[in-house]
Amino acid sequence: MSGLILLAIIGLFVAVLNFFRKWLFSCCGKKLDTHKIRLVANVVFWVFAFTLPVADEIIGAFQFRALCDTNTTFKIDAEKIKGKTVNVVLDPLNKKISGLMLPVDFTRQAYRDAETNEEYASLIVYDARGGWLMRSLWEPSGTLFIQFPTCYPKNSKGVREYGVTILSTIIPK
Repeated sequence: MSGLILLAIIGLFVAVLNFFRKWLFSCCGKKLDTHKIRLVANVVFWVFAFTLPVADEIIGAFQFRALCDTNTTFKIDAEKIKGKTVNVVLDPLNKKISGLMLPVDFTRQAYRDAETNEEYASLIVYDARGGWLMRSLWEPSGTLFIQFPTCYPKNSKGVREYGVTILSTIIPK
């Protein structure tokens, strides 16, 4: 049933676009007088029309990749963390980043000693959600152009390789 609804929405979208195209081309009738120019104009119009609903995802995917490449960090005190029992502190949990085309959240994960609360390691995680089309029609957390919508620092192998025991995860209020 949802597939039929989606086909109806796409059909309505195409019908409205075709009406708009005819109106637009009739206003520019003298400039689109040859068959070749009209063909090029039609191709440009339809490519633009079908790219427009996912333009925020396309631009957002480039922004998200750049954000992941430049801003993810993993800091660890390898000597102090060995064999410790730690708590994972998520602060802030899913804070929104403004100024990007897609909704992107970041969370700082800090690994703190369970007894002394001393911080031994930290990393920043980014999580992207889909553009307006994905959020409104399909799955709000899905993306079309980002294969892995969560990015971790590239140099983070994890703290478990240091013999760390994670006691609990804490989300401050």
